[in-house]
Amino acid sequence: MIYITGDTHGCLPDGFMSVDGFSRRLNSDSFPEQKTMTKEDYIIIAGDFGGVFEVTGTKEENNWLTWLDKKPWTTLVVDGNHENFDRLEAFPEVDYRGGRAHQIRESVFHLMRGHIFEIGGKSIWTFGGAKSHDIEGGILRREDFASTRSFNREKKRLTNEGVHFRVDHESWWEREFATEEEMERGREALKKRGGQVDYLVTHCGPASAVRAIRGEGYEPDAMERYFDEIAATTQFSMWFFGHYHVNRKIGEKYLCLYEQVIRIG
Repeated sequence: MIYITGDTHGCLPDGFMSVDGFSRRLNSDSFPEQKTMTKEDYIIIAGDFGGVFEVTGTKEENNWLTWLDKKPWTTLVVDGNHENFDRLEAFPEVDYRGGRAHQIRESVFHLMRGHIFEIGGKSIWTFGGAKSHDIEGGILRREDFASTRSFNREKKRLTNEGVHFRVDHESWWEREFATEEEMERGREALKKRGGQVDYLVTHCGPASAVRAIRGEGYEPDAMERYFDEIAATTQFSMWFFGHYHVNRKIGEKYLCLYEQVIRIG
């Protein structure tokens, strides 16, 4: 069995954003289907996992990752824009079901961008990342300030004004956005498969689908436009993505997920 859900925001600190948490969504009461699952069954999180986020690992974070690892299924994570990429990409890189992954725990894997995985009898192309859209106050970099005091003063000002901002390598990472190399790898992986897969799983979605969520005035970014290119050159059954904090089917082939946990195989 394969299940998929949207952003979980696992261990992100209170006040960072609206926290849902995989612990709330995937406990035995909320997700009773787990009673019949084994490690040969899978749950895919479509980005903003949030289970590896603090600058240095915390006891709480470790406890929740252990909690996930002890669940009867195998957890597969596509990265979002709210991840600590310094730490996420420091986990051992391994071959996994036809693609490449970072192994976070024995049964918790981060599926890397632009790879195709054979999972539960389905071929799945994954491509994490997205552009943060909650940073109107900009990105603060400690090295741009004359002192820690001036840095903290600016943080306090922005906080008091209710302006969203992030701190480089503390609450925001440039790696949230795909590189040209990753995009090309994604193209080549699909080309080798004749442009055919069962599913695509990403964090942000193709512009043509996102427009239905964002509405009038929406301007797609480079990743969303890239996904339009992928959609136009690939045959697939369904495209699943998160990021936009809604549960919505768009047309016949696109599904944006947030709190829902649905079976796809």
